[in-house]
Amino acid sequence: MKKFIPFISRKIEDFRIYTTLIIFSIFVAVTGVLSYVEIKGEISKLGSQFRYSMSKEITFSTNEWIKTRMEKIYSFASIVSHTDFIYDEAKMFAYLRQINHNKLFFDHYQILFINAKLAFDGKEIPISKKEFDEIKIRKWYKDTIDKNTTTITVFERHELLKTEVINVCTPIYQEDEITAVFCGIIKKDKFFDKIRPQIHAFVDNAYIFDENGDVIASIKALKSQKEIKKAFLQAKKLGFSQDGFLYNSNFIGITKLQSQNWYIGVSVNEAAITSSTLQILLKNGVMLFALFICLILFSNFIHTFIRNKILKKQKEYEVILSHELKMSETGELISAISHQLKQPLNSSMLLLSNTLALKNDGEISDEELLENLELCIKSNKIMNETIENFRNFYKFNDDIKEFDLQECIKNLLGILHVQFSRYNIAIKVESFDIKIKSNESFLQQILLVLLQNSKDALSEKNSDKLISIDAKVNDEMVEIYLSDNGAGLSKAKAKTIFNKYKSSSKTNGSGIGLYLSKIIAQNKLGGDLSLYSYKLPTTFKLIIKKYMEK
Repeated sequence: MKKFIPFISRKIEDFRIYTTLIIFSIFVAVTGVLSYVEIKGEISKLGSQFRYSMSKEITFSTNEWIKTRMEKIYSFASIVSHTDFIYDEAKMFAYLRQINHNKLFFDHYQILFINAKLAFDGKEIPISKKEFDEIKIRKWYKDTIDKNTTTITVFERHELLKTEVINVCTPIYQEDEITAVFCGIIKKDKFFDKIRPQIHAFVDNAYIFDENGDVIASIKALKSQKEIKKAFLQAKKLGFSQDGFLYNSNFIGITKLQSQNWYIGVSVNEAAITSSTLQILLKNGVMLFALFICLILFSNFIHTFIRNKILKKQKEYEVILSHELKMSETGELISAISHQLKQPLNSSMLLLSNTLALKNDGEISDEELLENLELCIKSNKIMNETIENFRNFYKFNDDIKEFDLQECIKNLLGILHVQFSRYNIAIKVESFDIKIKSNESFLQQILLVLLQNSKDALSEKNSDKLISIDAKVNDEMVEIYLSDNGAGLSKAKAKTIFNKYKSSSKTNGSGIGLYLSKIIAQNKLGGDLSLYSYKLPTTFKLIIKKYMEK
């Protein structure tokens, strides 16, 4: 086996392997497509037609059911309004028991009087003023009173029934004044059973959604309403452009109810429909199945191998690009370091030479000698700090640590100070106190590319050359803005500035700076790099995670 894998690895690069794979794939594909297209077309046609017809049928049934219940509750309330039932509790309760006897239209009935009395299924239920005040602000009661019409409302939990219910309510009048609210109550879990006691076997599930995507009722219980609600709202946002949406690999056709701001959803059991076309499959079944399995196994092996190979090459390529970018900036950094070390080095040499001459002539005291030596030590510390900053920048490792963002930027600017001073470029860093946990080396590399680009943009300007750096925290991300007041970019160039092989403005530029910086920001720092403004000023926006995990 150990010899077999390297052998395949070597052979996979051979053109003959690819040729064999292509010929084999075409042969199996042509054989399978002839049967698959015929079956797929039949299933798709039957499924779509059936789903559409069932959606219309269930929608019609639901509309009629709701209309009938709303008319019926209005009829019941009218009888109460035009009789003396409202004044005679015995007659009222007897009437409620009579209409609730066979539960033909509703599971329960209740009348809530505006004087804080509640009649439920022919019995008086005592309620406190506090309970009545709470009921008055509930949607089913408030909408019925305020709109002065029959309403239908989903109620999360009925206090007496201890379950979710649907209330169909209408006002009761006495002398043109609302004196009570009459409600027919349906248990939510039985809602669909009352509308459609029997559903075709091809229907996988049917749903009633409200305008917010919540499932009011369904034939089969849902494990999670959160996922289907999310899929519904996304499709609704697009205006149900495909007349439905995809949920758990099943397409749910959507139709809006006319009487309510509700939606009917129907998903079809395509497996059941498929059984009607099995005769077509049997014609070429055995040969197609065997060839298909072989194709799957072989293609899966080849695909996995090639994919791993490509991923490995891609990672190697990105590492090479990273180092190429690093090396492309090294020359300028070394030049900056050289200029920055000259002053303290020359000062130390001059001071040591003078001290040595004075010592030989015996014209320097011990105190002056110590003072000169301390000055030399201080100068050496400055040089050591500069070299350490350069060394830390050039490590280019994957270490994630906590550091101060402003200090990180200042360390980088300390390396570039002399270089930018030669071009009379001022760099303004706004004051911010941001601690982050990230990769400082990668962050400084991106900032270096942006600073060098700004320097190139400002090199053609005669005066008032300014680079501004600011940062702020936005939730779990840190946004860094780097701007310059150069000439800016054209719209055409702004669109292609992050292309993989976009040419650099520098004569000897590698052309990968911004492209690779974007890759590093996305893959290494958990963020992104974008062009925030292409002129007046030109601003780049770098987003990174505030706290990264190791």
